[in-house]
Formats: sequence, structure tokens, C-alpha cells
Amino acid sequence: MPLGGELKLTVTDISDPTAMYNWIPPTGMTLPSNGTRALTIPNANTTFGGTYQVEVTSSNCKVVVQTEVAVRACDDLYIKSTVQATGQTTNQLRRKPGVKPMAYESLELSLETLDGQRLPGAAYSWSGPVGVSLLVDASKPFLTQTNQVGKYKATVSFGEGDVCVLETNLSGKPCQVFTDGDCNNTPVGVNANAEPNENIRNLAVGDVFNAGDYEVTVTSLKEGSQAQGWTGEGMVDQNLIARIKIPMTVEFKNIKINACYQYYNRGENGAVVHTKVDPSWGSVAGTNSNDLGKNHAQEVATRLSSLVDILGIFECSTSQRTELTRLLGELEILSSQAQGNLDYSDAQKALLKEGVLEVKTLVNGLLSCCVASSPNGRVAAGTCEPTSTIQAKTQTRISQLQNFPKPSFSPYVIAKSRHRKGMNDEGTGPHHDMMSCDMTDQQIIDLNPLAAVQLNFGTVQSLVNNWKLMASPMSMGNLHGVAMEMIDKFVGGWEGPFRNAKLDAAAANHASTSRFFDRIKESLEYELHSNSNFISSKRVLKFIDEGKESLVRNDIPSPLWNDWFTGLGIMINDTWGYDATINNFAIDKEKRTYSATIEVVVFDHFGLDRNDIDPKIKPEFSLLAGFRSWFVLQHSTRFCKKPFVTLVHLNRTIHGTY
Repeated sequence: MPLGGELKLTVTDISDPTAMYNWIPPTGMTLPSNGTRALTIPNANTTFGGTYQVEVTSSNCKVVVQTEVAVRACDDLYIKSTVQATGQTTNQLRRKPGVKPMAYESLELSLETLDGQRLPGAAYSWSGPVGVSLLVDASKPFLTQTNQVGKYKATVSFGEGDVCVLETNLSGKPCQVFTDGDCNNTPVGVNANAEPNENIRNLAVGDVFNAGDYEVTVTSLKEGSQAQGWTGEGMVDQNLIARIKIPMTVEFKNIKINACYQYYNRGENGAVVHTKVDPSWGSVAGTNSNDLGKNHAQEVATRLSSLVDILGIFECSTSQRTELTRLLGELEILSSQAQGNLDYSDAQKALLKEGVLEVKTLVNGLLSCCVASSPNGRVAAGTCEPTSTIQAKTQTRISQLQNFPKPSFSPYVIAKSRHRKGMNDEGTGPHHDMMSCDMTDQQIIDLNPLAAVQLNFGTVQSLVNNWKLMASPMSMGNLHGVAMEMIDKFVGGWEGPFRNAKLDAAAANHASTSRFFDRIKESLEYELHSNSNFISSKRVLKFIDEGKESLVRNDIPSPLWNDWFTGLGIMINDTWGYDATINNFAIDKEKRTYSATIEVVVFDHFGLDRNDIDPKIKPEFSLLAGFRSWFVLQHSTRFCKKPFVTLVHLNRTIHGTY
């Protein structure tokens, strides 16, 4: 029978009208009524499952009959993975310290509902990755243990062909964690302790692996196996000048990953990890490129300074020659782009171009003088301009760039939601989610009678415990600690909005975020097609729906992060609004191409309103003790805990044609 449905059991084939009935429910359950031929229980939850007996006594005999009842709860059922020693909920296996070859500590896998209930009367079966055997205790068929990465599946049968199939993926953590995304001078080697010639058995969306010194978060998988390798897409953070980071999409093909989650088989069977490129997009460099907001003179000076530093210790090593060649290539691109900079005079453009050309000629001459047979040796004597002379001339060119004008373009809010932070839909007062200390106990009970349990017996600590117990399975993996931190902030009354880098990263990789940026892109291209000066005029985007202006709303719809196991659903779910700022913009009016960097601040309210526990509006939430505890803490005049605003920061570079 379904969760929340009516359970009705009736004794049949008894003709004696004077017969008496005594129903015996499963252990620990109290019946709402007894003594009748038919037993009816409304709004059945998972605790109502199990063995029901009835003693039937008539003038002729006494008989006991029984039946099994399972309450179907597929929508509320999930596989919970926990560290037995600590009780921490996680889907990442912990490494055993000092063990070689590498091994993981076991996780306990259990099947339960979102409010922590088992399902009596149901039948269970487990399966794991190929080659992994799972031991199941017959007395606890809803539990098993494993210490292997991979995909695990549980099948729950409720009788009469009613079956739930649930899956979860377990992974390990990279042995080495990179926090800055910088390119290191020293190449990152593959960990020899990780048995690098053995590919992991399973890779899943959300897993993180190392490609050199980049951390790649898997966003999609097209195909793969332990024997073949893995093919799909992921996201990395790319560091730019001044430690500005932008997320970049990468593609990987036929790669193999060792137990340290390092990609190790580069070049084998076409194995590669590279940035994803849109073939329709060309460089913004060109004679008509107006790169608004870009300080070309400063960027040229920065690269010239790096060049001077290398010349100070130049010995013709391979790494030095490679770095000089890279800098010269970037200088050439910047010089070309600067010719379209509307902030520079013709004389300034010519001076910048002349300086780059002079330095390029001098450095190329120096590189041609390196002794070919001595890659780490010397410069041929007497045939090249001395490095000290090249340094001095380059410094002169750097000085000439100091007085170039700064960009006239300044960032501005290019799109924003009609909903404003902390305000209601009409913008006339506080949002209902942000209200607190506004209801008596009786008003809350009138709204949801089940809340009487929390109000009559709950303390602050017990209510918080109920809330965290509910939130834990809804925030598995990297966001579990973030969810607990948000609850602590709510209860502790810490001032100010909430922001967390892990929350930013999870939201950045969500499919709804990609759709949101796609809508910004479509709207921008629509406006540029009509007016190529749209950005320089500091105009604001409208919502373009299917190639035309939306008749329903002006603002671009906010992202929707309604995942109920990653943590995004319990922490944010329906986002309330956003502000989108354009920080950089480049346009080529001849090729009709553009590039823009957009920074978005999404805001939401970490609080509940009346609808969230109203059985008539949200029956599934109203049944959960954790939601009722949250609501009581916030709205009861006895507790008065205050909600707050959650902020999520997103950055993305978009480009295309108009």
C-alpha cells in the first residue's frame, strides 16, 4: 500500500454475527480502534508495516489468523551510507592509513525513509559492482557493508509486484588535494603506492579526480568501464591573472584513474583530458575588437615583466625557452586586441604595437642563438644581443605603458530577478520564510496537529536533533557539513547572510545553473543582434523565451536546485532571486562574435513558511518530524530562532555569435 494511504483489513468467511475480534498489531504500534471485523487506519506511514494478527472468537471456536502489510515508500526511501565508528553520513570511503596496497575502511549501507524509519514487512536484496560480494544478515536484511568503490543497488519488494529499485555510488577521495588550481613548475607525478596500472571499478557524476594539478569534478559520463576507461565531461577551476578563477568545462576520453583518483594513462588508446571548445567560436582578437573593460596595456606590461625576470637567469634551458615562447604568443594576441580598444588614441595603439614587436624580435633572436646540442647549457658567445640589453629595452617599453588610460567600461548589473532579497513577492514587506516568533503553540497545532508532539515534549536540543536527523540523509557527501553549519547558524542566531565555497561549487555544477546561464546567453545574443552597443549603453537584459521576448515575465527565471540527497534541496531548493553582473566584455563587430564574463549572486531564505508544514498543501513535508521541529524553532513564540539569507556566487564566461 502507498505511504499516506488508508490501511483497511477485513476478516472474511465468518458467518457468526456474534463473533468477537481482537486485533494484534506489529510490535510497538497502538491501534486507533479495535474489536470490529474491519480494521481501518488512515494516513498510514512506514511504522504501520509488519505482521497483523486477529483473534476471532465465536460460539463454535477460536481462531488466530495473520497477514503481512508493507507500506510502500519509494519516494521517501533511500540508501544511507555511514561511517560506523562516527555515524557520519558520507558516500566517500575513507582510506586506511599506512596500508599498502591501498585499502578503504568499510561503510554501512542501510535502507530507510527520509525520517529514519525502516520498512517492516518488505523484502530486500542487494547487489554491488562486478566482483564485489555483499554479506547480509538475515535478521537485518536492510543492512550491508562494503569497502569498495562502485555502484550499489538495493531492491525492495512490497508484494503484489510492487518493487522499488534504489542506487547509490561510492567513491574515494584523491590522495592529494589541490586548493588553488595553479599550474606548478614541478610536474605532479602519479602516486606509485596507488597501483597506477589498475583502473578504478566505477566512476560517477560528482566524483573528483586529479589530472596533473587540476581537480576535475565529473559532470556527465557517456561511457566507460574498468577495462576500457572513462569518457565524459567535467569542470575545473582555471586561475587567471590576479588569482581570478573561472570554471571551465573539460572533456575526457578513455582515461584510467588509480586508487588515488589520479588520471595516469595519458596517450594510451587515445586517452586525453582537454578543455571543451565550441568550434563555432573564434578568437575575439581582430582589428575591430572592442574589448570593453580589458586593460590591454597593463596585461602587456605584466607579461613583459615576467619576460624580464626570465632573462635575468636565462641559460637556454628547455623550460625557459618554452615559457618565453608562450609569453611572446600572448603578447602578440594582446597587441592585436589593443588596436580595437576605444580608450586608446591612435598614437598609443601604435606605441604599444611597436614595443611588442621590438621585444619579440629581440627575444626571438636570443632564442635562435641557443646552442642546439646543449638544451640546458649556454648562449653562443658573441652572436646575440646580451640579455642585459634586452632587459633594459623591455623595461623602457614597460615604462611607456604606465600612462595609458584605464578602461572606461565598468561592471554593472546586467540582469536581476523581480524578487528582491528578504522581501515578499510584491516587495511590500518581509518574505514569509523570513518571519519568526509570530505564532502561538495553539496556532501551530491548528495548522498541523502532528506538531503537538514537538511543542509538548520538545526542547531546543531535541528539536535541533530531529532537524539534523532529517537533514543528514538529504545532504550526503561534500555538503553534509555545510548543512549542519547552516542549522547551527540558525539556532545560534549568528548575524549576517550565509555563504560557503562548497555550496558555490555544488551549485555551479548543477544542470539548472547551466540552463540559467544558457538563458542569459540567449537573451544577450538577442539584444546584440538588434543593437551591438547594448553593453556600452549599460542596458539590462529581458527574458527571451524561444527566440522572442517573453510575454509571461521580464526577468530571467532563477535556477532551481531541488536535489533531495546532495544537500542543495534542503539548503536552498527554489532560489528566490539573483543579481547578475557583467565584469568583462569583448565584441568583434565584423565577425559578430562576443565574449562576456558574468558573475551571479543567487539569494534564498533559510526558513519555512506556513505552507511548508500544512498537510493540505505539502502533505509529504508535514509528516516529517524534522520539518515540524524546524518550523517550531522558527515560529513559536517560545523559541524565536531567526532565519537568514543564503548567498551563492557563480561565475561563468559565455561566448558566441549574434
